[in-house]
Amino acid sequence: GLADRVALKGVKKRLVSFWVHRSLRGHAGSLTAADISRDERRVLSLGAEGTLRLWEMETGRCVLTLEGAERKGGVAAFLQDGRHALSTGEDGSLRLCDLASGKFLRAYAGHADKVNAVAAMPSGRQAVSAGEDGTLRLWDLADGRCLRVFKGHKGGVKAVAVSPDGRCAASGGDDNEVRLWDLEDGRCLRSMKGHEY
Repeated sequence: GLADRVALKGVKKRLVSFWVHRSLRGHAGSLTAADISRDERRVLSLGAEGTLRLWEMETGRCVLTLEGAERKGGVAAFLQDGRHALSTGEDGSLRLCDLASGKFLRAYAGHADKVNAVAAMPSGRQAVSAGEDGTLRLWDLADGRCLRVFKGHKGGVKAVAVSPDGRCAASGGDDNEVRLWDLEDGRCLRSMKGHEY
């Protein structure tokens, strides 16, 4: 990745440390989310004021601003194709955005509370969301259907990640558990405890 190449450049030049720094300014307040595209050329950010922005990493220029994003307190993530992104919000929904046109294409509603995290499947045709309502949901991004609801956490689900082959998801929540899920049949394959706070 980019960090590895930067570190490698530093090693090759025999530098003690080598930092790349670029400030992307434009949000009116704090940020709630940031994601880097797979090709490492663009950054997606979501501000606490609800504005979704797309930036060119090389120049630091904002190339897209979606003012009416209404995504306060949410997260944002690129899909695998880099041309679309998902954003979440406190209203329990996800929204699919076409980054070329700057338009929201579809909304996905189903969580009873804030959506805390989202992870796109490697195919780019589905995504998994994690909600404060204690559930994970598998979405068909083309038609907007919720394909499966995963229950098992006691309390909000704060994080979700999908395996590279798209067969499993890992989730973590307020119950201090990491759960591994089979995305095809919905079974919880394993529950791992050990985090404390």
